[in-house]
Amino acid sequence: MLKTKADMIQYFKDFNSRDFDMFVNKYYDKDVLFETAGVSIKGSKNLIEYFKTGIPALLSKPITVLNFMKENDLAACEFMIEPDFFFAGFYSLKGDKIIHGRVYRRFPAGSS
Repeated sequence: MLKTKADMIQYFKDFNSRDFDMFVNKYYDKDVLFETAGVSIKGSKNLIEYFKTGIPALLSKPITVLNFMKENDLAACEFMIEPDFFFAGFYSLKGDKIIHGRVYRRFPAGSS
């Protein structure tokens, strides 16, 4: 499912639709482990709930894919949430679904 930069752009368009039931079921394995900012979410049902209730309104902002690469069963993406929030995501794939996602925030140079 995440084979190209265009696929990753569609992933974020689907995310921004805020239809998290559709989004998680489309992209994530039912046994997914998703990790970000000290939070670990196990299972697709818990991930749907996290996206619905546990993420800030910031994530309704436009998302720009800056870089994307895929090798074997690992996809990596650097993305920006406007105006200046930068992230890197690493997605381990099981077939066409994400089985393990790790998202890290990167702070621009000079920020405190």
